[in-house]
Amino acid sequence: MLLNFLLQKRLNSFSNHQYLRLVETSLLLHNIIYEQAKLQLLRRKQTTLVVASAKVAAMRQELEALDSQVKNFTKSFHVICKLEGEPSWDDTIRLVNDHLKKITCCRFIRQDLQLWKVDYLESSDGLYNVFLNYRSCIFQRFTIYAGKDSNVVISNKFNDIKIMKKFSDRDASTAFAFVLNAETCQKYVGPRILAQETQVTSSLLCNLVDVFDEVLLAWILLPGLAQTRFHSPSAGHLDLQFGFVDLNSGWKVNLTLDMTCLNWGVYPSDIVPYKLWANKGTARKSMAQSISGTSGLQ
Repeated sequence: MLLNFLLQKRLNSFSNHQYLRLVETSLLLHNIIYEQAKLQLLRRKQTTLVVASAKVAAMRQELEALDSQVKNFTKSFHVICKLEGEPSWDDTIRLVNDHLKKITCCRFIRQDLQLWKVDYLESSDGLYNVFLNYRSCIFQRFTIYAGKDSNVVISNKFNDIKIMKKFSDRDASTAFAFVLNAETCQKYVGPRILAQETQVTSSLLCNLVDVFDEVLLAWILLPGLAQTRFHSPSAGHLDLQFGFVDLNSGWKVNLTLDMTCLNWGVYPSDIVPYKLWANKGTARKSMAQSISGTSGLQ
């Protein structure tokens, strides 16, 4: 019995020792894994810090470059605007904004004044064709012959359907044909003819469009207006006729304005009627001379 008890005690002691060693080994492994994880985290943080530091350095360089560009721009802007002294950043920003607004306004004005756009270009063997579109109403073709005896042939073509639709006047084509020389073909010599011709055509078209706008306004503002029409009684003359009807009194009045000046590039702002015809039943009155006190297109 005693021998068995001592043997069992020794075995228990050995098992406890082995168990302790196993526990210590397990704790040591856990500590190793924990330290490895900490090391990986530290390395990851270090990598992140290195990347962040590189980004900060790049951003600092970019900011320095931008600051240098701003200083150079500010100096150039002050020289261009002939500013004295050293305006503050706020003053410079305000001046730049004002300058940009002026540029934007100028661009819009140019877009309004430039009534044409280039439809397409073509060239072959020293022959160049430039096709311009004036608001789909007029198509202008420049045929440029390059070479020793260079010249330019200009031809105009009207879009009558578009003109009638856009200006809602049955005689609008008559005005276009008179003012802008319908279906003409002319030959010119000179390097600046393209710019000159586009300026002339744009000016004539702009005046004519303004007249149509005023005629439309007359329909809105003038009571009794029953008819407006353009009429060309001769090759060098253009009239604009207004017809009024007073339903209460029965009077019908027609007056005629001379629009020939449109062909010269002059807007008819101060003209007066040169013909007046009135009719009431069988009574008729007619005056051929200019009528004082009657204003023209305003």
